[in-house]
Amino acid sequence: MRPTIAERRRALRLACALIVHYKAGPTWHPASALDLSEGGCRVRIGEDLGFGSPVRLRFELAIRDGMTASSAELEGMVAWCRREGLSHQAGIRFSAAPGVLEPILEALQDA
Repeated sequence: MRPTIAERRRALRLACALIVHYKAGPTWHPASALDLSEGGCRVRIGEDLGFGSPVRLRFELAIRDGMTASSAELEGMVAWCRREGLSHQAGIRFSAAPGVLEPILEALQDA
C-alpha cells in the first residue's frame, strides 16, 4: 500500500507564485515557485532535471506596503521532474534547513 501525499509530506505546503532562481550547474536561471514549505517546493523551470540532481534555489520576496524584504538560499535535490506544456515542473526536497524559509512562509500566510 502506497502512502498518500499527506503522509509523505512532512510540512504543510502553501500555494504561491514567487519568482525564484535556481542553479543546477554553473549558471542561475529564473523559475517560478508554485508551492512552498520548510521541506520542499514545486517549481516551474525551463529544463528537465534528473531525479536526485543537486539544485540550489534562491527565494526573494519583494517589499510591499510596510513589509521588509525577505530572501533565502537553499540547497536541495530533485525529487521528481516532468514536462508540463512548454515548460517543466519539478519537486525539490530541501536539505536540512529548518527555519530558513520562516520569514517568507509567514509573509505568504499573511498575504
